[in-house]
Amino acid sequence: MLVKPAPLAGGVFLGRVDGCIRFTTKPGATITSPVAFAGTNGGPQGPQEQEPMARIAGVNIPTNKRVLISLRYIYGIGPANAKVICEQLGIPEDRRVNQLTDEEILKIRELIDREYRVEGDLRRENAMNIKRLMDMACYRGLRHRKGLPVRGQRTHTNARTRKGKAVAIAGKKKVTK
Repeated sequence: MLVKPAPLAGGVFLGRVDGCIRFTTKPGATITSPVAFAGTNGGPQGPQEQEPMARIAGVNIPTNKRVLISLRYIYGIGPANAKVICEQLGIPEDRRVNQLTDEEILKIRELIDREYRVEGDLRRENAMNIKRLMDMACYRGLRHRKGLPVRGQRTHTNARTRKGKAVAIAGKKKVTK
């Protein structure tokens, strides 16, 4: 199939090669040989069949991995919860997501919605807990407010993750020995 060049704002569309869109930025450019490509995906064999992604709790989970691993992509479900979910629904641990039936995916979705706090709800709850501590003005809340470590770690050195990148102090001179 030959691609016919189409004018773009500030350039001319040349076509797709290996999945990349090619165009020139010269407004008056002429194309001597149009780029040939097969299919809409830009692949040499034409359009390839893509497996639909399983969507659970608003997250696209990978289809080619085991169910235990794929469920961990959902915020709030770790290794232990993923194992419990598989045991409750009778799904073997070595089964891959693309081998699940629609009914099994629906059961997983319903179980997670019914019994677990995940994604946005869990993030919101964590944010509200931190906000509550800051509003109370307790020690932990003050540490959150100042952006310092909350659980008693030292701050004289280290604590860079919580405090951010070190900023040089202007005018401070090094002591010479």
